[in-house]
Amino acid sequence: MQSDSYKKEQTNYHIETISKAEAYASALTYFNKMVGMDRDNEKSKRMMEQALLVHEVLKTQVELKAIILSSQSFILHEDSLTMNHVAFVCPEFRKFSNDTIHTVYLYLLTGGNIKIPSDWPMLDQFYADIWGTSYIDAALDILKKKIIDYLGVEERKNMRSQGLADYYLTDSIGPGFYGMELSQIKDFFTLVDGNQIGLSCHESGMMIPQKSCVGMFLLTNQKKYFLEADCDNCLANHKNCSYCHKYVKESKTNE
Repeated sequence: MQSDSYKKEQTNYHIETISKAEAYASALTYFNKMVGMDRDNEKSKRMMEQALLVHEVLKTQVELKAIILSSQSFILHEDSLTMNHVAFVCPEFRKFSNDTIHTVYLYLLTGGNIKIPSDWPMLDQFYADIWGTSYIDAALDILKKKIIDYLGVEERKNMRSQGLADYYLTDSIGPGFYGMELSQIKDFFTLVDGNQIGLSCHESGMMIPQKSCVGMFLLTNQKKYFLEADCDNCLANHKNCSYCHKYVKESKTNE
């Protein structure tokens, strides 16, 4: 992973280029889980052979890039986190306080201009779409692991002096997850210039290239504030969760 950083209004920005080779193994794992090819049978093997042929064509278009804004200038109040007058609303923010969050890492991530030929068989188009999503998920994992590297020696000393000898990075919080509205996608582009990595956002909130995502990580000093993965403890509004949609629909059907 190569990085470039620059200063703007006392805020740190980092541009990251993630190699496809570094992301491939994780992308393959995600792909297998999404399409159910982790089964050891002949049908799965035949399907995987075709999926790998699609990957050989698609991988030439994959270009994983991210731009990260790291900031300690924010205001957290109830379910709202405000940075440079831009407010991000998420129910999960209620689990934190200004004292428990040290740094906010806001990011834009793109997989490049992936074009799927419309004349491909439907199954191949499906494979290509899942490959694109899998590479984004893999790149996001790598991004999370690398963020800690941004903490320089002096910053680590400052954190220890503030009683932050132990620090943890949350999972990504972003539009469509943990109750943050999809309409907030545009707000991320207000703070970060996506054009620097070839990423733009329409007024509707649709990102171009489409295989892209936005979100933020929170660096916290208390592990107990980590986000819960299970639904029982999730504070999100079910209107933003595809799983909830399915669950609510099934519940009503069974009534």
